[in-house]
Amino acid sequence: MVDQSPAIPANDPIVEPQGRLALAQFPNNIVNVNPSDYIWVRNFSNYLLCHRTSETAAPPRRALFWIVGDLEKVSLSTAGPYSSWFVDIRLPPPANKALSSIVKTGPYKTYTPPNPYSLVRVKTTLKNVLDDIASDEEDDALSSVDDRSPFPFTYDGRTLTATGASPPFGYDVSKFDDQSTVAVEVALLGYQLTDKDPSYSVGMQGIYHLGAVASGTPTSPGKRKGGCLLSPRRQRGAPFVTDPSRPL
Repeated sequence: MVDQSPAIPANDPIVEPQGRLALAQFPNNIVNVNPSDYIWVRNFSNYLLCHRTSETAAPPRRALFWIVGDLEKVSLSTAGPYSSWFVDIRLPPPANKALSSIVKTGPYKTYTPPNPYSLVRVKTTLKNVLDDIASDEEDDALSSVDDRSPFPFTYDGRTLTATGASPPFGYDVSKFDDQSTVAVEVALLGYQLTDKDPSYSVGMQGIYHLGAVASGTPTSPGKRKGGCLLSPRRQRGAPFVTDPSRPL
C-alpha cells in the first residue's frame, strides 16, 4: 500500500538580515539606544560617553554606536588637514533626533551641536589610528600607515550580519562617494576649546559601505588612556559583534 500521509515539509533555512536591514536591528544603532543607559565620564579636560553599567569599573568603558546616513563629503584617501580623515553624513530624521537626544544629556548647558541642519562630521586622526594599530597583535599589515595612506578601517557592509564574521578591512575608499549610504561606528566626545563654546565630536572607528543612496533619498584588550578604557578595534576574521564596547 502506498503511504498517503502528507509529506512533512523540510525546515526552511533561516535567512539572516544583511547590510542596512541588519544594522537597523543592532541594539547600539543610535536610533535604538536609551540615553539613560550611558554616562559622560571626565577624561582629562574632555568628557567621553561611557556605558553606565561600567561607571564603577576601573576604568569605565567607552560606548560605541552605529550611525547610518548618506555621504555628502568624503576625505578618506589621505589624512588631510590636521592629519585626519573625515566624512560628512546627512542624517535621516530618526538618527538626527537620536544624536541630539544623547548630546543633550552631556555636561554642558549650552553647546554647539555636532549635527547642524542634520549634517554631522565624523572623523578620526592619524594618532588615534596608530594607537589602535599599536593595541592590535596583528598589526603587520598596517605598520606602514601614515598621513598619505587611505583610512584603513573601511569595510564592505552590504553583507554584514549580526552573527557573521567581521568583514576584512581595507575596502576601496574610491567606493565611498556622495552617492553612497554608509554606516559608521562612532564614539562621542565632549570638549571645550579656549574662548569657544563647548561642543561634541563624533569619532570614527570604522566606516561600512552599504551601496548606493536609495532612490527618493535626499542627497585584544583596549589600551587605557586617561580615565577611560578604549574599546579594541575589530579583528580580521573574528566573529562580528554588534557592540564590542558593551561591558561583560
